[in-house]
Amino acid sequence: MSNSRKTFLLKQYPLPHPVRMTRRRKRRASHAFGPSIAEIADKFDLETAIRFNLAVKHVEKYRRRLLRIRPQNDMCVITQKSLKDIDIVFTRIQSNEYARGYCALNLAKYISMVDFPKDPVTRDAFTSMELRRLSRLVPQYTRGVISNRISFWKSIFIGATVEFLHGILPYVSRMQTQFQSSVLMMLEHGGDNSDETISSFFAQATYLYTISKPKYRQLKTAFLGACADSELARDTLSFLDSICYNLFRYHDIHFAFQGERAVPILIHRNVPANLR
Repeated sequence: MSNSRKTFLLKQYPLPHPVRMTRRRKRRASHAFGPSIAEIADKFDLETAIRFNLAVKHVEKYRRRLLRIRPQNDMCVITQKSLKDIDIVFTRIQSNEYARGYCALNLAKYISMVDFPKDPVTRDAFTSMELRRLSRLVPQYTRGVISNRISFWKSIFIGATVEFLHGILPYVSRMQTQFQSSVLMMLEHGGDNSDETISSFFAQATYLYTISKPKYRQLKTAFLGACADSELARDTLSFLDSICYNLFRYHDIHFAFQGERAVPILIHRNVPANLR
């Protein structure tokens, strides 16, 4: 790609900070996100490639900061002991960039006893990333620190998804003839020309398939009951099964949460080629 072309694209797609695409940045991004980043840049999608590089720089900067910064306090506020006498220290960087150290063992005990853990000093809610980091330091408390919270948000997400699907089930059952064409339009055009209710049903059903196969099977049974077990309903479910199996069988739903807020994230699993 010529320099004039790069300059033109940068003007067309302004970024918060001026970034110049270099071979080094492309190589670093390629190591982090795979070789496709170079192909993205070569296909003139320079903005996407640069944003990938910005993401790489942000992650690397945060990791270096965690490795570089040591606790600035001398005593743990929980145990009132010197951090020098504590075997495992958990460091949390506060919003004002102050690095505070805690006794990891006692902090894990405290977090295991509360529903929505907060920093003992600042009262800021711990993020899921911080809780995972703490669970790696004290693996014997993994269940109370992170696993139970993931199960809690998973049950909330499943309950909300099932409630939504059963709420629109009667409407979808009356529109079976439009189901397949609407889903295909959504896959091809991003949902611009498809019916919103059917598209929502399809999206939520794939979420349910990904996170809970038993609940997905119960949904199929309820759908057949709402449609009086018609042949068209069976064809519709076969079509939905093929979409879920071919596109989402290697996906998982993870949760990023902080306090009383959580966001589901659809993640593709790396599966060995001999198991695909």
